[in-house]
Amino acid sequence: MAKLTREQFQVLRIKSEEALRSQKKQVLICAGTGCIAGGSLQIYDYIKAECERRGLDVYVGLQEETGILHWAELEHKKPQSPPPQ
Repeated sequence: MAKLTREQFQVLRIKSEEALRSQKKQVLICAGTGCIAGGSLQIYDYIKAECERRGLDVYVGLQEETGILHWAELEHKKPQSPPPQ
C-alpha cells in the first residue's frame, strides 16, 4: 500500500466518517429458547426503551439465531471421561 500524504489522509478520514454516519446502527438481542429463559426479552425491552429515551437513531431487534454457542452444545462436545472401573 502506498503512503498517503496528509491531505489524502484527511480526505479518506472525512469519507470514512461520512460512511459510518450514514449506516443504520442496530442492536440484535438473542431470542432463542435458552436466551429467552435467561431474560433476553427483558434486556430487549430495557435497551429499546433506553435508546428511545436518549433519542438514539438505532434499531433494536430480536434475532432467533445469533450464532451463539449454547451451553447444551458445549456439554455435548465436552470430552467424556471413561466410566470408573
